[in-house]
Amino acid sequence: MAKTFPPGSKESALFRKMLRNYESKQYKTGLKCARSILTSHPNHGETIALKALILNAMDKHSEAYELAREALRYDVQSGLCWHVLGILYRHVNNFDQCLRCFIQASKIEPNNQTILRDLAQVQIQLRDYEGFRNTRCKFLELRGGLRASWLAYAVSQHLTGDIPGAIETVDEYLALQRQDESPSQPAYEQSEIYLYIIQLYVESEKLEAALDFLNKYESSIVDRRAVKETYALLYFLLGKSSHAEKAYRELIDRNPDNNMYYENLERVLGFSSRSETEANGQFSELYDRLSQLYPHASPPMLRPLISLPAESLSQRMDAFLSKSILKGIPSLFASVERMYSNENKVALIENLITSYITCLRKYGTLHEGDAVKAPPTVLIWCLHFAAQHYNHLGQYDRALELSQEAIDHTPTVVELYMVKADILK
Repeated sequence: MAKTFPPGSKESALFRKMLRNYESKQYKTGLKCARSILTSHPNHGETIALKALILNAMDKHSEAYELAREALRYDVQSGLCWHVLGILYRHVNNFDQCLRCFIQASKIEPNNQTILRDLAQVQIQLRDYEGFRNTRCKFLELRGGLRASWLAYAVSQHLTGDIPGAIETVDEYLALQRQDESPSQPAYEQSEIYLYIIQLYVESEKLEAALDFLNKYESSIVDRRAVKETYALLYFLLGKSSHAEKAYRELIDRNPDNNMYYENLERVLGFSSRSETEANGQFSELYDRLSQLYPHASPPMLRPLISLPAESLSQRMDAFLSKSILKGIPSLFASVERMYSNENKVALIENLITSYITCLRKYGTLHEGDAVKAPPTVLIWCLHFAAQHYNHLGQYDRALELSQEAIDHTPTVVELYMVKADILK
């Protein structure tokens, strides 16, 4: 509030009204109030600053900036004037100057929660974690009954590397919450706090404590998928391979298209620590079983193509490519693009896609001798894939020829034009 106006005065009432007008976006009315005050007090810094804020909201940025600087000249000891100038700097993304203004405002008004909140936001924007921690600590002292104050301070400790302190802060918050006879926090928010505490325990390498905490509060955690993933991770980190394997297999059964679950299962089974021959054999057996269990999922078919040597992949590659092309998957090339660092796999892919196109043109099937003819759209997706293949290899003339053939065949498929544009680029 304007410090130079006595309580109950006409100017004080006009200043409060101007502030309400700004908050309710009644900018013209707010400017009228400013003019009324400045008529009798033309050098009143805080009124000029608030007028600058209103003009900035009306997209008059240059005039607003000049007024904010003028307000500081009249009242350099006003936290509001520094705060307004900081807001104007923030509006143009000048966060360094904004931070300086907010810090100065917080020195003048150390208990102003609005200033502290804006200061904390800019500090996290600039990755000033130590400053952010100090600001959130001050805010916690002022608003200890607010849940966000405790959690934000815990996050600030986490960001500065004080993980034990973050755990202690969240534990203290939970202890206070348990004393509340009528907790109002939604169950999902509560469960996310429990998961965050487990994350802190894991990062501080207190794995047994994390597992004990998860066992204790499992029933209170709403996100059941996160519970299973956390159990699997903790079992793996604790060296409980059998439990970890079981957990990851349950997760795969829950979502067989999640590639991360397969990667973690491979880590649990320790393929990287075995000889290449043994690992490749067991890797093939694992994914043969998984492919049978989840025939509609992509990872069980795709991961062996990425990991196994090209010499043993002819049948697997043929099965994967032919199945995907028959489905008409436009993004098929993106799925196999990571294999292009291996020349043998590139040659295998090129031989297969060339044979598909030849057979489709000659027999109308993907393979010579197939009893059932392929739909006409299959040729489109073969040409689409082949165009991307040759474009990746730098054979642009060949890629453009195949792309144009696909467009001539069916000119209504958008993806064909996108690939042609990429080739021409």
